[in-house]
Amino acid sequence: MDELIERFSPDRLNVSGKLYAILGCLLGGQRWTEPWYAEIAVTSDGHIIGALPDGHSEYLAVVSDLEENLRGVVDAVGLTASERLRLAGIIESNITVHEHSFDPYETLGVTRPDPQMN
Repeated sequence: MDELIERFSPDRLNVSGKLYAILGCLLGGQRWTEPWYAEIAVTSDGHIIGALPDGHSEYLAVVSDLEENLRGVVDAVGLTASERLRLAGIIESNITVHEHSFDPYETLGVTRPDPQMN
C-alpha cells in the first residue's frame, strides 16, 4: 500500500465507518469497511452519493461535510503541502464531480498544478 494512503488506514484514525468507507473509495478503492463504496459522486447541487458494489446507491452527505471531514483527517495525520497536493490528485482521480461542485485542491488548501508546466 502507498505510504501516503497508509497514513489514513483504520488503525491510525478514529473516525466513523461511513467516513472510512468514503475515504477508502477516494483513496483508490481501499476496502476498509463493509460495505465499501465502488464510486463516490458529487451532484451538481452539492450532495455526495455513494455507489455500492451491488449497484445500489445511497445518500451520504452534503459537500461541505465532506470538505470539513477531509480537512480534519488531513490535519490529524499532519500532511505537508506536497503531500496535500498529491492527495488532492488521488482524490480527484477517484471521485465523479458534476458541474464543478467539489474541488479537492481547494478543499485541501493547495494550488492545482498547471497542466502546461508538465
